Amino acid sequence: MDQYFKELEKIEKRRTAGIYFLLGNDLFMKQEFVSTLFKTDSQAEKKIFHANQNEDVAFLDNLVSFGLFASRKILVYYDIDKFTSKYRNKVLSYISKPDKMMTLIFTAEKATNNFTKDIVSKATHVKVWTPFPNQYIEFVRKQIERLGMNATGEAINLLASMTNDSLYHTFAEFEKVLINTGANRKITAEDVKKVVGGEKKYSIWDFLDAVGNKNFYKAIEICESLVQMGTPPPFFIMSLYNFFSDMYVCYEEDVNKLFGYNWQKKTQISRSLGNYRDANFGKIFHHLADSDLKSKSTGLLTEELIVPLIYEIINA
Repeated sequence: MDQYFKELEKIEKRRTAGIYFLLGNDLFMKQEFVSTLFKTDSQAEKKIFHANQNEDVAFLDNLVSFGLFASRKILVYYDIDKFTSKYRNKVLSYISKPDKMMTLIFTAEKATNNFTKDIVSKATHVKVWTPFPNQYIEFVRKQIERLGMNATGEAINLLASMTNDSLYHTFAEFEKVLINTGANRKITAEDVKKVVGGEKKYSIWDFLDAVGNKNFYKAIEICESLVQMGTPPPFFIMSLYNFFSDMYVCYEEDVNKLFGYNWQKKTQISRSLGNYRDANFGKIFHHLADSDLKSKSTGLLTEELIVPLIYEIINA
């Protein structure tokens, strides 16, 4: 955890590395890291890629080309461990002699194959695992300090204990507290109590379970609950993408071999495999990519974006 914040501090001081490898499972931490890096250079060309063959080709093209008006480029590739095998040597060849005007961020939940291990060896390696319960309050405190906000220890403890199902939930509620109290004064436990209900009825795992079970109405119910907690569209889309990408791989590989290190994911994928055995995964990934584009280019509310996406996925 300390290393994570130290790297963010370096980035904010513009002491950036050429290649970062974010290893772990927490999407909030990953997106906070990416957002911080993006903010350091307003003139740089910035692009985000997700694992599929079409994106892989585009990513390789971006490694060697710059836009007309950009002197620097920041590229992010989520789940690099799923990068197309036949193109992996090109990535390794590039990172052996990277362009000084390029910054790369790779992410993966684990780095066990030679490809990811080779990247890690050339990168600044940052752990982005969801904090353990005994570390959660300290993480929240450090993040609030990073944001330049002021809160009492009691307020931080209360906020963390009431919302510790996910960092997204915690900081969505914290934003509500700031709106209600104003960001220019010290936040107290009373301020937190007025705003944060502390209800943790559902988590993103419950949402994925409902989609995995093809329970459309339950998925909508959980989606609406998560939206009320402040969960943004990218978190839904990225979670669904990872879920179906892992499921797709498990039709060829043993789920126990792939995810034995993560019992929760192993159980969830195992329960869902039979329900999507005849699904068109090409369509599923297409709908996810389309929804991701809409989330960045339209003013659709989260429910307006995610509910149709759930329907399309379940019926693919």
